[in-house]
Amino acid sequence: MITNHSSFTKNLFFVTLITSIYFVLAFTGILAKLQTITLIGAVSELITIPLIILLVIIFLFSLYQLFAKRNRISGYSIVTLSLSFSIIALMFIIN
Repeated sequence: MITNHSSFTKNLFFVTLITSIYFVLAFTGILAKLQTITLIGAVSELITIPLIILLVIIFLFSLYQLFAKRNRISGYSIVTLSLSFSIIALMFIIN
């Protein structure tokens, strides 16, 4: 059971990492330059809102893990929590 929880936490970390990279590309304007290609622009528009919702869910789940399992928290969970919080905070700061 611990290995399943451990692999789930690692998978959650990698999903957060990929989502964070997407939003960093969006915030820096690199994604906007690529949106001149119609297919990339359409896919980008379709996945932005679900990724925002996913990031909030991951953040809330990581907070739950932090408070519910204080003695067994892993490094992946802490990095996931900080990454998701950073991107959510940047969404409110960057116009």
